[in-house]
Amino acid sequence: MHTIDLPDIALGPDRQLLLCWDKGEHHFEIEVFPGGTIEFFYLNHQTNDVWKYECMLREPIPDEIKEKLRLFAE
Repeated sequence: MHTIDLPDIALGPDRQLLLCWDKGEHHFEIEVFPGGTIEFFYLNHQTNDVWKYECMLREPIPDEIKEKLRLFAE
């Protein structure tokens, strides 16, 4: 079983919750807004590869998001 590193957590100016992970070249964010919108963001600092995805709370999480989160699992 894998565990994921604890994220840095902050509250944004619009009452959104921001979870942020950094590990080496990888940066990943999950931003949860009060209305139920969730934004996922990935940045590779070496290649400048950027990936974004938006969905609503309780929608299934796509496999691509799971793969990005595995970069931060131990």
